[in-house]
Amino acid sequence: MKKTGPRPVYFPQLDGLRAIAILAVIFEHWIPEFFSAGFSIPLPFKIVGGESRLNFLFSKTTLFAGVFGVHLFFVLSGFLIGNILIRQREAIEQGIGTYWQAIRNFYARRTIRIFPIYYLVVFILIVTNWAGFMRDIAPWLLTYTFNVKIYLASYFYPPITHLWTLACEEQFYLLLPPILLLSPLRRIPVTIACFIVFSWLFRFLIQAFGPGNPTLVFFLGPAVFDKFSLGLLLAWFGFIGKKIPYRIPAMFAGFALFFICGFIENVIPGRTFIQLSAVSIAFACLTDLCAEGFKGFTGRVLTSKPMVWIGRVSYGLYLYHCFVPPLVLRFFWFTGLHVPGTIVKTGVDTLVLLLVTYLSFWYIETPVNRLKSAFAYKG
Repeated sequence: MKKTGPRPVYFPQLDGLRAIAILAVIFEHWIPEFFSAGFSIPLPFKIVGGESRLNFLFSKTTLFAGVFGVHLFFVLSGFLIGNILIRQREAIEQGIGTYWQAIRNFYARRTIRIFPIYYLVVFILIVTNWAGFMRDIAPWLLTYTFNVKIYLASYFYPPITHLWTLACEEQFYLLLPPILLLSPLRRIPVTIACFIVFSWLFRFLIQAFGPGNPTLVFFLGPAVFDKFSLGLLLAWFGFIGKKIPYRIPAMFAGFALFFICGFIENVIPGRTFIQLSAVSIAFACLTDLCAEGFKGFTGRVLTSKPMVWIGRVSYGLYLYHCFVPPLVLRFFWFTGLHVPGTIVKTGVDTLVLLLVTYLSFWYIETPVNRLKSAFAYKG
């Protein structure tokens, strides 16, 4: 199969995009006084089916700001993993490596990257029995099935709710690579399309017949596989050297549809499905544009040192960020110091989070990641 150009292995602006994703998630989790009420301003008229206010991000019945960051992470993960798997499938067909070598290397490298600090955090949570329920849900945390527990229990288990997305990613990694690496290159688009259809059918069937709360179906891994699959599709288009048509109009249309559905709540059947699909398509277009590379001011911002650094350490930032505010608060209580106001407290939280992430990245993640050299990809 001929391609029109070389495929880069590193996309600098995607680090900046990852930074935007993690900052969006942290912004939602750390500033509830803005978003618990929908971050709204009064309007002199009523939105159809809603209240007389303009919700800048979501209506009161939709997910909050973090949905942007989470869905952007899903699309990005699919794109980056897709680039790896498609290259490995090409190497297999060229006789450079074997299927089992590709599978071994993929899972070894994912394990080295993801498991160490995740299981370190889980170990600490279980030993300390944080919030009084960590030992009760330990099997779910240890097996990356915490998202299933949330769905079945209809409870979010703060402050570890955010770990559901990591469970979804691991479930995607468990299922997709063996199938994609078995697919001939020419059949990969069909395989990706099957994953998207499977995700849609799963959502419909679980919402209709599932044992848990139907509104929580999006916490289940297969229910968000279509988001990852959009990233895979981007990787395929890049592999064959084609651009996605009408990317910029499609991106703006996706964001517009997302907000419009929020304004006309309870009017459109399947509104949540439409909203999340629309925003995922918008992020797929944005990811493709960043992979190609923005010019000018946008490109400079995305490739600036602070944004690239935040993107590189985004995994640690995501994993630790929900634990820092309560730990800082306990520190103030334990030492008898006056608890500062929201702005100062958030500033202290930010400094502590950056310090913890920095130490984790350089003294745990980086040394462990050197083990990846023993599992280099072929081709």
